[in-house]
Amino acid sequence: MLDLSALVQLRQKIRHSETTNAQLLAVTGTPRRPQALLVRLPDGNTAVTTPRLTPVQALPIADVLAGRLEPGPPDTASTWTVTGEPPLVEVTVGSGRHSTVRYVRLRPQE
Repeated sequence: MLDLSALVQLRQKIRHSETTNAQLLAVTGTPRRPQALLVRLPDGNTAVTTPRLTPVQALPIADVLAGRLEPGPPDTASTWTVTGEPPLVEVTVGSGRHSTVRYVRLRPQE
């Protein structure tokens, strides 16, 4: 009898990402339904989060930013800039070729 277990190789995909806090600078979409976030990372770079925020993710952001958003530059009709002290959000920053920034959660206000 042939032992198939010796022929099967298990492969595991390893994802390299780290969780970090970022300043929330602006949102895309509407103030009541943000779609993505423009964040400033600890290294000073800015990035837009991907993929699109789910309704469950967007709701607390819309609540925290209520009354704190102003329209962005005219050439970016669906961008809203945060006024005042930018809130902190937790994001994961991938490494490698596609270093995507993904929203994790809103950090508690101190």
